Amino acid sequence: MPGYFTKIEVADPHLIPQSIWENIPPNEKALLTEREFSSQERAPADRRRFRIEPESFRTELSVANVGGLRATWIFSNGAAETTHRSPAVESFVIGLNERGASQLVLLGANEPVTNSATTGVIYGVEPRTRDIGPP
Repeated sequence: MPGYFTKIEVADPHLIPQSIWENIPPNEKALLTEREFSSQERAPADRRRFRIEPESFRTELSVANVGGLRATWIFSNGAAETTHRSPAVESFVIGLNERGASQLVLLGANEPVTNSATTGVIYGVEPRTRDIGPP
């Protein structure tokens, strides 16, 4: 039944989109397309630290679909960078941080937008949009 959270744990940020797609229950997967996940590219924000201490980048996710809305809770020990590639899926993100700060780099913007525990962001997903999340 849509609305239940699927819990996922991933050790490598590169594997987050693939792991979400592979772990979503079949009845919820019918509401989605794999393109939603394959158009996201995730990588550790600190690539040097990831090469030295890959175990420090463990990420826990909880994902639930409620109709056309997907709720995702993410906790990570290391900051990750998400880049949306073509073909991007028509969607938007409401980003709220429980702790730390994130930076959002929109195509054509002069400066990144910062969100934190006191300031959230809402943005449409477009190709080459980058989100650099907190550790």
